[in-house]
Amino acid sequence: MNHQDWVIAGPESCGKTTLWQALSSRLHLAHFVPEFNRIWLEENNIHPPYSEEQLTSLFAFCLDEYQDLPKQGMRIWDTDELNLILWCESVGHPMRTVWMKRFLENQHRYILCPPTIGWEYDPLRQGPESRDALWQGHLELLEHKKYYVLQSESLNDRIEEVLWIIAHP
Repeated sequence: MNHQDWVIAGPESCGKTTLWQALSSRLHLAHFVPEFNRIWLEENNIHPPYSEEQLTSLFAFCLDEYQDLPKQGMRIWDTDELNLILWCESVGHPMRTVWMKRFLENQHRYILCPPTIGWEYDPLRQGPESRDALWQGHLELLEHKKYYVLQSESLNDRIEEVLWIIAHP
């Protein structure tokens, strides 16, 4: 387990958070980095559509949280700057350059959950019609990064697949 930062990424409703939570019971020495944007939205009871002011506050919160993370040891992320870049692009938010700079500087490796499982409603999600475009956005942004696309759809198979990937980077 050489690499320190692994990010579970992908478009909405593809099993990222479910997988991330399941891994926490298997990787006891890792630090699990939550999806800070979801935390902020839930704490502030904000739902789509989001205003630019709300997104600016949300992005500032995420930036503060990312800067306070422990620097040592393995970290398993439930998304990172990649999803925030795509969010900024979709709404034309000016913080895209901040997230892109951080994304280009990070040494994260990505484990992608493709949009192959059924979409589930969540009040914070925008809708299933954007999943394919978001998936393509992930693949384009990761062109020069190290990433793995999960082949499994069941949670147990995905857990085993991720454990193998982390052990054999």
